[in-house]
Amino acid sequence: MWEFESPRGHHRKVVMSSDKIIKTEVLIVGGGLVGGLLGARLQQQKVPFVLIDPTSPQAMIDAVKDGRTTAISLGSKRIFEKTGIWDVYLKDHAEPINNIRVLEKGSVWSVDFDHKELSSDPMGYIAENMYFRMSILDRLQDDPHCFYNTSLSDIQKHDGNITATLSNGKIVHAKLLVSAEGRKSPTRALMAPQMKTRDYAQNALVVHLEHEEPHHNHAWEIFTSKGPFAILPLKHDEGKKSGIVWCKPTNHNWEKQTNDDLQAEIAELFPYYGKVKIVSKRWHFPLSTFELNKISDHRQVLIGDAAHAMHPIAGQGVNLGWRDADVLATKIIDNYKVGLDVGSETLCKAYERERMRDIKPLVKATDLITQLFSNDSKTLYAIRNAGFAVVNRVPPLKRFFMKQAMGLS
Repeated sequence: MWEFESPRGHHRKVVMSSDKIIKTEVLIVGGGLVGGLLGARLQQQKVPFVLIDPTSPQAMIDAVKDGRTTAISLGSKRIFEKTGIWDVYLKDHAEPINNIRVLEKGSVWSVDFDHKELSSDPMGYIAENMYFRMSILDRLQDDPHCFYNTSLSDIQKHDGNITATLSNGKIVHAKLLVSAEGRKSPTRALMAPQMKTRDYAQNALVVHLEHEEPHHNHAWEIFTSKGPFAILPLKHDEGKKSGIVWCKPTNHNWEKQTNDDLQAEIAELFPYYGKVKIVSKRWHFPLSTFELNKISDHRQVLIGDAAHAMHPIAGQGVNLGWRDADVLATKIIDNYKVGLDVGSETLCKAYERERMRDIKPLVKATDLITQLFSNDSKTLYAIRNAGFAVVNRVPPLKRFFMKQAMGLS
């Protein structure tokens, strides 16, 4: 087991079988933000499961290795609340987003979203990834069948179950395999899905800033011809800290820029917070998208980035994955409570049908927005500005986009 301070001070334990051979309902491969949430939901309802991940818990909560932030929609926050893990760490470390302004560099038009137009709740929250992981690990750390530093050595599908051999020597017999290892999911290959991909030829920079003026819980997205720039409010005593996600073409070398040069470029593009100072390590990663023709197969389903990937332009990627986990958990729990097979074809296909209605439109819309805004076309520039003006002046249309962003559609 691993240790870190737990504000709850207690944990549930689920004991399912003997030391080497484990008979369970669900095998979750990948214990990150999405697979971990699924495990927490199943544990909450006492559904037997095994979760494995090749990473150590200490590495998962290492802010130096991954200091990225995640935008959590209001809908996703409610999933964390009903799972009972929002109050563990996220309540104190997630910063509310009350307003979002979207504009294009050089344009007089913008779209302004104010949470008060829909409800008193914030539109969403921003938190560093480590706090999501700490909240999930706090729930799972004492479960005897959550195995970290552990990978699959072999896996076989049978008519009535799946059999997995783990690197720690244990053998798992489960009724359902859930692939949650991310974009490069090895177990996805068992399904042999058709994949449609697009490389955006962009790299995204992630870095944290402190600035002179408070952010007032505003998030901004500025479109430039090279790629979008987003600045997102982070928790800070005076409201003077933000995270940025800045996308540029792959031929731009982020590593060659000094902090002074980067700070000057940020202040030029975004002068609204005064002087800025980089206060974190810099992370950057390539951007691409993919769609699959199926996300279920015989006794197997895909969730999170194993099932879909998209550009961060709309901040919806992991929220889509959390909805995967929530929908799947509900179906598994319902079947388990009445003694039905949680890995049946009926369950897997029902999960796929319901999720594809959410996944396909969002992935396609995000891809279209990315292509629409990442170019120098004067014609498209005029169309984009006309779109900003229309959305801002048509309340029903504006509320539609707000509900999409808040995960309430």
